[in-house]
Amino acid sequence: MKIAVASIGGGNASGGNQALHRGGLRFTDATFVTLPFPQHLTAFANKAIDAAMTNEPTMTLAVEKGVAVKIAGNDVIYPQQQTAIVFYSEKFARTRPAAAQKFMRAYLRAVRDYTDALIDSKIAGPHADEIVAALTQYTNLKNPELVRKITPPAINPDGRVNLAGMRIDLAFYREIGQVQDAAIKPEDIVDMSFVDAAVRELGPYRPPGKR
Repeated sequence: MKIAVASIGGGNASGGNQALHRGGLRFTDATFVTLPFPQHLTAFANKAIDAAMTNEPTMTLAVEKGVAVKIAGNDVIYPQQQTAIVFYSEKFARTRPAAAQKFMRAYLRAVRDYTDALIDSKIAGPHADEIVAALTQYTNLKNPELVRKITPPAINPDGRVNLAGMRIDLAFYREIGQVQDAAIKPEDIVDMSFVDAAVRELGPYRPPGKR
């Protein structure tokens, strides 16, 4: 089976590895090819690949065009995978902690507005129009109707990252030779002090109707 991923060293390759494990297979039991996510659609149409660990809106468009079917999302295959993280340079965090804290507070407020707008894995809840408008303005997704159709990623509204998923990814990268350092751990690069301070200030997230 030929499976498309964006890169062998990326998170979706690790997701593909987890999908194979669910069938009792190893990463080396499939042939992985690297293609930018938008090209997955063309590869499916040309029957150049058998499967893909892809992203949105490629998945939605592939299903709509009838060139692929959705088997399962990461919520089923690999629910603990960390797919997004806020990066601060060491210099920024150390020399401008007040600005770093303000950014984290603003980030969490935005993530919570985004989370409030999710209903049944779609951007269809309160203030959905504002979230869709922001996404079409600041991302490459310019079609509002397509934004409403896709399955948007879940983001922790309290900002914390999933260390368990990062450990799984790291083990996979070591297994395929992408990471040589045997001692490094996710805990070595994760600092939750800024997000912890922001949550103390804002309070823990509560869904609409429970506030």
